Amino acid sequence: MRTLTEAQWTQIAELAIQAYGLLTAQLNWLSQTHNTVFEVITDEKRYSLRLQIADDGRIEWLRSELTFLRILHDMTKLSVPYPNFTRLGESYARINSADYPPIQAVLFNHLEGESPMPTSIIPEELRKIGAFLGQLHQSSPPFPSPKGFQRPMLDWQGLFGTESIYDPEEGHALFTDEMKRIINRVTEQVQRVMDKLSQSKVQFGMIHGDLLTKNILVHEGDVSALDFEYCGWGYFLYDLAPLLWQFKLEETYAELEDMLWEGYIQVRPQMALHREALEPLIAARHVASIRWIAKNQHHPYVKGKALSIVEQRINELKQFLTTGFLRRNDTQP
Repeated sequence: MRTLTEAQWTQIAELAIQAYGLLTAQLNWLSQTHNTVFEVITDEKRYSLRLQIADDGRIEWLRSELTFLRILHDMTKLSVPYPNFTRLGESYARINSADYPPIQAVLFNHLEGESPMPTSIIPEELRKIGAFLGQLHQSSPPFPSPKGFQRPMLDWQGLFGTESIYDPEEGHALFTDEMKRIINRVTEQVQRVMDKLSQSKVQFGMIHGDLLTKNILVHEGDVSALDFEYCGWGYFLYDLAPLLWQFKLEETYAELEDMLWEGYIQVRPQMALHREALEPLIAARHVASIRWIAKNQHHPYVKGKALSIVEQRINELKQFLTTGFLRRNDTQP
């Protein structure tokens, strides 16, 4: 895939905001991971602009993500990014230029707040984050998908199969036979847990899919969630796994898990009997992270370090297979 410079992305952003009628806005570079994000400032308002290489094979995924966000914004009390329509009434802007590959752009309303740090997050914030997830799951549309609504599956096949958004593709070559055996043993355990949970409306529906602290904002005690790009159909309890996976590096992990769980079951007490499923689902997230790294070996965050990160995480999976508890020691993405 062609790599674009920050200056080139800025030129694309200038074209994108014109599609939204913002002709004199200020652009500030915010971040770049699998997409590129700018802050957009006008005299009246602030926005976030998300840019990504167009994937025409998944255009309905994008439309459905934006539909889901509008429903959550309009029909619930949840604080989520609101995607604006273009001047022509389109749900996103497509930027075509002879100088760049086609780009999809979405302009979201700005949300106030700061992302909490795992080392300093307070119990009440965690309870509110757990309650936010509970309310999100209570608002899930019915599964199977409503007509015309397409989002990725984050079940066993969706996480570990060949059609998964985490499929390493040629990155499979990074894995030794021993690594593959360990991954397979872990995913077999995950499959048994998911089969036990079942895809009933109580256990399965639309989830955020990537709720790490960087995708959470806390403002005056209120919680917002960002970056629904990976939202999809999955097991509700898996939605707690990314955050708990991130907290595994903290000495106070047990207390952090308790607070998050307490907030969640206050909203969804019917899930209280399934807490034992959390640890295998956190291991599932660990496998997904390994597959992501293998797929994105040239990403600036992992370039030159992919093999060492994967080796470390495979060793942690070996411990999980022995103890049933995932312990993390690394601090890489």
